[in-house]
This record gives sequence, structure tokens and C-alpha cells, in this order.
Amino acid sequence: MVNQSFEPTAEGRRRLDAYLDEIEQRLAGQGMERSERRSVVDDIEAQATEVLRARTSNPGLDTVEQV
Repeated sequence: MVNQSFEPTAEGRRRLDAYLDEIEQRLAGQGMERSERRSVVDDIEAQATEVLRARTSNPGLDTVEQV
């Protein structure tokens, strides 16, 4: 069963955002266009969110780092 409500803790959200920012920076460093970077990062965020949502409705730092 998948949890419908999803709200990471502030600490978990910051960690996820930092990870996504790091990915975007690395892609930018490789010369990837902004629209393409956003698409990649959005896909990764959607996948991470799906996995986190399946585990718990309020993931903290430990859960985010596992994903």
C-alpha cells in the first residue's frame, strides 16, 4: 500500500534538494543545456519521491539518505 500523504521533514527535504542541486551542477559542468538538466533532475526527484512515499509519509534524513 502506498501512502497518499507525503511530506518529508525539513532536514530530509534539505538533503534531497542538496542532492538534486549537486546532480544539476554536475550536468551543467558537462555542458548539458538547462532544459535537459531540468528534465533529468525532475525525473530523478519523481523517482526518489515515489520510493520515499512507499516507505513512509514523513521521511527524515536517514530515509532520504537510504534512497
